[in-house]
Amino acid sequence: MGKKRRGAPTGPTTREEEPGLGPSPLGVGSLVADRYRIQLQVGTGAFGDVYRAEDVEVPGHVVALKILHQPAYGEEERQSALRELRHLASVFHPSVVHLKDHGWFESRLWFVMPWYDGETLESRIRRGPLTRAEARTIFEPLARALAAVHAAGLRHQDVKPETVFLAELPGWGDGSPEDAMMPVLIGLGVAATQAEMLVAGTPTYFAPEVAAQFATVAHRPRVTEK
Repeated sequence: MGKKRRGAPTGPTTREEEPGLGPSPLGVGSLVADRYRIQLQVGTGAFGDVYRAEDVEVPGHVVALKILHQPAYGEEERQSALRELRHLASVFHPSVVHLKDHGWFESRLWFVMPWYDGETLESRIRRGPLTRAEARTIFEPLARALAAVHAAGLRHQDVKPETVFLAELPGWGDGSPEDAMMPVLIGLGVAATQAEMLVAGTPTYFAPEVAAQFATVAHRPRVTEK
């Protein structure tokens, strides 16, 4: 089975996209902000669509562009739409997807992230079990990335195989072909600050004390920031 080639999408979903929801996808060749020309739609979710796009101002530069489904007409709606961007902009780490550009297209927020060749951890696991050595090359950078997220005062809340992208970066690590993969944490759409007791994410990946809040149990453990 060949590897799945796609960019690094963001914005985890807790349901599949329903037919007819949101505006029509952007067509191939559409130009966003007079700069990003759509080449291919690579993903869709509950909150937005992700495209591979060409940066016409920088020949040969390809990016991942996400555009939200819902228009933001008022200031409160615009600030709510910018929530994910504030999270992306607050963390800087090689293994955390970062924000490159953003703007508004027909009142819908769009933002640009690096384009990565590779596959999600979910896709890799479907092809077969990881060796201990492979698992370690993913776990250690991912743990450092999560430490950076926490140091920035955020909780990711949706870490799962779908939100870990295994980017192919020749020359990464010690330069060997076996060490050319860098895990990148994506999907900060439901991240929360330390001051927010918002519970979100994918139920099958909830921490036990979080899952217990939605179960019929005698005693529900207190959910803390930690």
